[in-house]
Amino acid sequence: MVVIPIALVLGYLAATGSMNFIVRLVTMYVHELGHAVTAWLCGIPAIPGPWVTPTGEKRWYWMALLLTGALALWAWTGRRHHRRDWLAGATVLLALQLVCTFGLSLDRAQALISFGGDAGMLVLGTVLMGTFYVRPGSYLHAKGLRWGFVGIGALAFWDAFHLWWSARTDAEAIPFGRIEGVGLSDASTLVETYGWAESDLIGRHVVLGIACLTALAALYALTLYRGRAHLRAALRALPFQDG
Repeated sequence: MVVIPIALVLGYLAATGSMNFIVRLVTMYVHELGHAVTAWLCGIPAIPGPWVTPTGEKRWYWMALLLTGALALWAWTGRRHHRRDWLAGATVLLALQLVCTFGLSLDRAQALISFGGDAGMLVLGTVLMGTFYVRPGSYLHAKGLRWGFVGIGALAFWDAFHLWWSARTDAEAIPFGRIEGVGLSDASTLVETYGWAESDLIGRHVVLGIACLTALAALYALTLYRGRAHLRAALRALPFQDG
Protein backbone atom coordinates (compact mmCIF):
# COMPACT_ATOMS: atom_id res chain seq x y z
CA MET A 1 0.00 0.00 0.00
CA VAL A 2 2.97 2.33 0.40
CA VAL A 3 4.35 1.77 -3.09
CA ILE A 4 2.81 4.90 -4.66
CA PRO A 5 3.92 7.29 -1.87
CA ILE A 6 7.42 5.82 -1.95
CA ALA A 7 7.53 6.04 -5.75
CA LEU A 8 6.49 9.69 -5.60
CA VAL A 9 9.20 10.52 -3.06
CA LEU A 10 11.94 8.65 -4.91
CA GLY A 11 10.74 10.01 -8.26
CA TYR A 12 10.89 13.55 -6.93
CA LEU A 13 14.42 13.09 -5.59
CA ALA A 14 15.63 11.58 -8.84
CA ALA A 15 13.89 14.03 -11.18
CA THR A 16 15.04 17.11 -9.28
CA GLY A 17 18.55 15.96 -8.35
CA SER A 18 21.91 16.28 -10.04
CA MET A 19 21.25 13.19 -12.19
CA ASN A 20 18.24 14.74 -13.89
CA PHE A 21 19.90 14.47 -17.30
CA ILE A 22 19.85 10.67 -16.95
CA VAL A 23 16.20 10.73 -15.87
CA ARG A 24 15.42 12.78 -18.98
CA LEU A 25 16.61 9.89 -21.17
CA VAL A 26 13.64 7.92 -19.81
CA THR A 27 11.01 10.62 -19.43
CA MET A 28 11.71 11.96 -22.91
CA TYR A 29 9.84 9.00 -24.38
CA VAL A 30 6.79 9.76 -22.22
CA HIS A 31 7.00 13.39 -23.37
CA GLU A 32 7.03 12.42 -27.05
CA LEU A 33 4.26 9.88 -26.52
CA GLY A 34 2.23 12.70 -24.98
CA HIS A 35 2.58 14.68 -28.23
CA ALA A 36 1.60 11.65 -30.28
CA VAL A 37 -1.44 10.63 -28.22
CA THR A 38 -2.72 14.21 -28.31
CA ALA A 39 -2.29 14.27 -32.08
CA TRP A 40 -4.12 10.96 -32.51
CA LEU A 41 -7.04 12.20 -30.43
CA CYS A 42 -7.17 15.25 -32.71
CA GLY A 43 -7.24 13.07 -35.83
CA ILE A 44 -3.72 14.09 -36.84
CA PRO A 45 -1.04 11.49 -37.65
CA ALA A 46 2.07 11.42 -35.48
CA ILE A 47 5.03 9.10 -34.95
CA PRO A 48 6.68 9.40 -31.52
CA GLY A 49 10.46 9.12 -31.55
CA PRO A 50 13.46 10.09 -29.45
CA TRP A 51 13.47 13.87 -28.83
CA VAL A 52 11.03 14.66 -31.65
CA THR A 53 7.56 13.58 -32.79
CA PRO A 54 6.79 14.37 -36.44
CA THR A 55 3.12 15.25 -36.87
CA GLY A 56 0.94 15.84 -39.90
CA GLU A 57 -0.27 19.22 -41.07
CA LYS A 58 -3.88 18.15 -41.56
CA ARG A 59 -6.37 15.66 -40.21
CA TRP A 60 -6.63 12.12 -41.51
CA TYR A 61 -10.29 11.32 -40.91
CA TRP A 62 -9.89 7.69 -41.96
CA MET A 63 -7.30 7.30 -39.18
CA ALA A 64 -9.68 8.95 -36.72
CA LEU A 65 -12.37 6.48 -37.79
CA LEU A 66 -10.03 3.54 -37.12
CA LEU A 67 -9.24 4.91 -33.66
CA THR A 68 -12.95 5.35 -32.97
CA GLY A 69 -13.56 1.74 -33.96
CA ALA A 70 -10.75 0.49 -31.71
CA LEU A 71 -12.04 2.49 -28.73
CA ALA A 72 -15.61 1.36 -29.37
CA LEU A 73 -14.43 -2.26 -29.45
CA TRP A 74 -12.60 -1.72 -26.16
CA ALA A 75 -15.77 -0.28 -24.60
CA TRP A 76 -17.88 -3.17 -25.91
CA THR A 77 -15.36 -5.71 -24.58
CA GLY A 78 -15.38 -4.00 -21.21
CA ARG A 79 -19.16 -4.11 -21.05
CA ARG A 80 -19.29 -7.73 -22.16
CA HIS A 81 -16.77 -8.85 -19.56
CA HIS A 82 -18.16 -6.57 -16.83
CA ARG A 83 -14.95 -4.52 -16.71
CA ARG A 84 -16.14 -1.10 -15.66
CA ASP A 85 -12.60 0.27 -15.75
CA TRP A 86 -12.24 -0.65 -19.43
CA LEU A 87 -15.66 0.76 -20.24
CA ALA A 88 -14.95 4.00 -18.39
CA GLY A 89 -11.52 4.45 -19.95
CA ALA A 90 -12.78 3.83 -23.48
CA THR A 91 -15.76 6.14 -22.98
CA VAL A 92 -13.57 9.00 -21.74
CA LEU A 93 -11.16 8.60 -24.67
CA LEU A 94 -14.04 8.46 -27.16
CA ALA A 95 -15.44 11.69 -25.73
CA LEU A 96 -12.03 13.35 -25.90
CA GLN A 97 -11.54 12.21 -29.47
CA LEU A 98 -14.94 13.56 -30.48
CA VAL A 99 -14.18 16.99 -28.99
CA CYS A 100 -10.58 17.19 -30.21
CA THR A 101 -11.27 15.95 -33.75
CA PHE A 102 -14.52 17.74 -34.49
CA GLY A 103 -14.68 20.50 -31.89
CA LEU A 104 -11.25 22.09 -32.33
CA SER A 105 -9.98 24.04 -35.29
CA LEU A 106 -6.78 22.73 -36.85
CA ASP A 107 -4.85 25.66 -35.38
CA ARG A 108 -6.09 24.94 -31.86
CA ALA A 109 -5.42 21.25 -32.32
CA GLN A 110 -1.80 21.98 -33.25
CA ALA A 111 -1.45 24.17 -30.17
CA LEU A 112 -2.88 21.36 -28.03
CA ILE A 113 -0.35 18.94 -29.53
CA SER A 114 2.48 21.27 -28.51
CA PHE A 115 1.00 21.46 -25.01
CA GLY A 116 0.63 17.68 -24.99
CA GLY A 117 4.34 17.06 -24.43
CA ASP A 118 4.75 18.12 -20.81
CA ALA A 119 1.01 17.71 -20.25
CA GLY A 120 1.41 14.14 -21.42
CA MET A 121 4.17 13.61 -18.89
CA LEU A 122 1.74 14.67 -16.17
CA VAL A 123 -1.26 12.67 -17.40
CA LEU A 124 0.53 9.58 -18.73
CA GLY A 125 2.84 9.61 -15.71
CA THR A 126 -0.22 9.48 -13.46
CA VAL A 127 -1.78 6.70 -15.53
CA LEU A 128 1.45 4.69 -15.39
CA MET A 129 1.54 5.01 -11.61
CA GLY A 130 -2.12 4.04 -11.45
CA THR A 131 -1.41 0.77 -13.27
CA PHE A 132 0.07 -0.51 -10.02
CA TYR A 133 -3.51 -1.17 -8.92
CA VAL A 134 -4.49 -3.33 -11.88
CA ARG A 135 -6.45 -6.49 -11.13
CA PRO A 136 -4.50 -9.44 -9.71
CA GLY A 137 -3.94 -11.99 -12.45
CA SER A 138 -4.00 -9.42 -15.25
CA TYR A 139 -1.09 -9.30 -17.69
CA LEU A 140 0.51 -6.24 -16.10
CA HIS A 141 0.17 -7.82 -12.67
CA ALA A 142 1.31 -11.33 -13.60
CA LYS A 143 4.34 -10.17 -15.59
CA GLY A 144 5.37 -7.58 -12.99
CA LEU A 145 5.23 -4.75 -15.54
CA ARG A 146 3.36 -2.53 -13.11
CA TRP A 147 6.51 -2.18 -10.99
CA GLY A 148 8.42 -0.68 -13.87
CA PHE A 149 5.50 1.48 -14.95
CA VAL A 150 5.05 3.03 -11.51
CA GLY A 151 8.72 4.07 -11.48
CA ILE A 152 8.64 5.51 -15.00
CA GLY A 153 5.39 7.30 -14.22
CA ALA A 154 6.76 8.93 -11.07
CA LEU A 155 9.87 10.15 -12.89
CA ALA A 156 7.85 11.54 -15.80
CA PHE A 157 5.36 13.30 -13.55
CA TRP A 158 7.96 15.04 -11.40
CA ASP A 159 10.22 15.91 -14.33
CA ALA A 160 7.40 18.02 -15.76
CA PHE A 161 5.60 19.20 -12.63
CA HIS A 162 8.74 20.39 -10.83
CA LEU A 163 9.69 22.50 -13.86
CA TRP A 164 6.35 24.27 -14.11
CA TRP A 165 5.92 24.63 -10.37
CA SER A 166 9.33 26.32 -10.24
CA ALA A 167 8.33 28.57 -13.15
CA ARG A 168 5.68 30.18 -10.93
CA THR A 169 8.42 32.14 -9.17
CA ASP A 170 11.27 31.83 -11.67
CA ALA A 171 10.35 32.61 -15.27
CA GLU A 172 13.83 31.62 -16.38
CA ALA A 173 12.89 28.01 -15.65
CA ILE A 174 10.54 28.02 -18.66
CA PRO A 175 12.26 26.14 -21.51
CA PHE A 176 12.08 28.87 -24.16
CA GLY A 177 14.36 28.75 -27.18
CA ARG A 178 15.19 26.59 -30.16
CA ILE A 179 16.16 22.92 -30.26
CA GLU A 180 18.81 21.98 -32.79
CA GLY A 181 17.34 19.92 -35.60
CA VAL A 182 13.79 20.37 -34.26
CA GLY A 183 12.92 24.07 -34.13
CA LEU A 184 11.17 26.08 -31.45
CA SER A 185 10.68 24.42 -28.08
CA ASP A 186 7.11 23.61 -27.06
CA ALA A 187 6.98 26.60 -24.72
CA SER A 188 8.25 28.98 -27.40
CA THR A 189 5.84 27.52 -29.95
CA LEU A 190 2.85 28.07 -27.67
CA VAL A 191 3.83 31.65 -26.83
CA GLU A 192 5.27 32.86 -30.15
CA THR A 193 3.18 30.90 -32.65
CA TYR A 194 -0.15 30.42 -30.89
CA GLY A 195 -0.18 33.52 -28.70
CA TRP A 196 -0.40 31.96 -25.25
CA ALA A 197 0.40 34.32 -22.40
CA GLU A 198 3.31 33.24 -20.22
CA SER A 199 1.03 33.16 -17.18
CA ASP A 200 -1.41 30.87 -19.01
CA LEU A 201 1.42 28.59 -20.08
CA ILE A 202 2.53 28.16 -16.47
CA GLY A 203 -0.94 28.06 -14.94
CA ARG A 204 -2.33 25.40 -17.26
CA HIS A 205 0.57 23.03 -16.57
CA VAL A 206 0.36 23.60 -12.82
CA VAL A 207 -3.43 23.16 -12.66
CA LEU A 208 -3.21 19.97 -14.71
CA GLY A 209 -0.45 18.64 -12.45
CA ILE A 210 -2.47 19.32 -9.31
CA ALA A 211 -5.51 17.65 -10.89
CA CYS A 212 -3.40 14.57 -11.68
CA LEU A 213 -2.07 14.41 -8.12
CA THR A 214 -5.61 14.73 -6.79
CA ALA A 215 -6.83 11.90 -9.02
CA LEU A 216 -3.91 9.69 -7.94
CA ALA A 217 -4.61 10.45 -4.27
CA ALA A 218 -8.29 9.54 -4.78
CA LEU A 219 -7.30 6.24 -6.41
CA TYR A 220 -4.89 5.52 -3.57
CA ALA A 221 -7.54 6.28 -0.94
CA LEU A 222 -10.12 4.12 -2.72
CA THR A 223 -7.70 1.21 -2.96
CA LEU A 224 -6.78 1.59 0.70
CA TYR A 225 -10.45 1.64 1.69
CA ARG A 226 -11.22 -1.47 -0.36
CA GLY A 227 -8.18 -3.27 1.06
CA ARG A 228 -9.29 -2.60 4.62
CA ALA A 229 -12.84 -3.65 3.81
CA HIS A 230 -11.59 -6.96 2.41
CA LEU A 231 -9.41 -7.44 5.49
CA ARG A 232 -12.33 -6.83 7.86
CA ALA A 233 -14.48 -9.28 5.87
CA ALA A 234 -11.74 -11.91 6.02
CA LEU A 235 -11.33 -11.47 9.78
CA ARG A 236 -15.07 -11.83 10.35
CA ALA A 237 -15.03 -15.08 8.38
CA LEU A 238 -12.39 -16.69 10.62
CA PRO A 239 -13.77 -19.61 12.66
CA PHE A 240 -13.17 -18.12 16.13
CA GLN A 241 -14.31 -20.33 18.99
CA ASP A 242 -14.82 -19.57 22.66
CA GLY A 243 -12.45 -20.84 25.34
